[in-house]
Parts: sequence; structure tokens; C-alpha cells
Amino acid sequence: MDAAWVGLIGVIIGVILSELIRWLRERGEGEEKYRVMLYEKRLEVHQKAFYYVEQLMDQLRGYFERYEYPNRDELAAIYREARGFYYSNSLYLDELSRAEMR
Repeated sequence: MDAAWVGLIGVIIGVILSELIRWLRERGEGEEKYRVMLYEKRLEVHQKAFYYVEQLMDQLRGYFERYEYPNRDELAAIYREARGFYYSNSLYLDELSRAEMR
């Protein structure tokens, strides 16, 4: 009878340990997936921020190079869109990128 209890307790401990190991592996894989997704999102946000800054600079470049005033409506529309993007995504940008976009 004592051997039966020892065997049963051994099986229970084995099941618990195997489930714990499985849970830890799944958790680790989930964290890695999260890191990859976060990296991809940050890269996407940085690319879009660069796009908006370049659009604004293209509007202003004519003034700086040829003293031609930019189209105010287009400049205002780009600015509003870039500002909305910034407010929605600034946490994905690093400190330097946030400062440069502002």
C-alpha cells in the first residue's frame, strides 16, 4: 500500500511539473511574439512619422529654395494629419524622434 501511494504521488508530481514546463514555454514564446509585434509596430510608426516630416518639408522647401510660399490649405491639411498621427502614436516613438517630429 505504501508503494502505491508513493507511485501515485510521483505521477501527480510528474504531471504538475510537465504542465508547469509547458506553461513556462508558452509564456516565453508569447513574450517573444509580443516583442516582435512591438518592434514591427514601432518601425511602422517611425516610418510614418518620417513620411509626415518629409511631406511638411516638401511643402516648405519651395519657400527656402525659391522663396515661393507653400499652399496654405495643403500645408494645414498635412499638419493636421501629422499632428493627429503624433498624438495617437507618440508612445511608440523614442524621445529623440518625438522631439524631432514636434
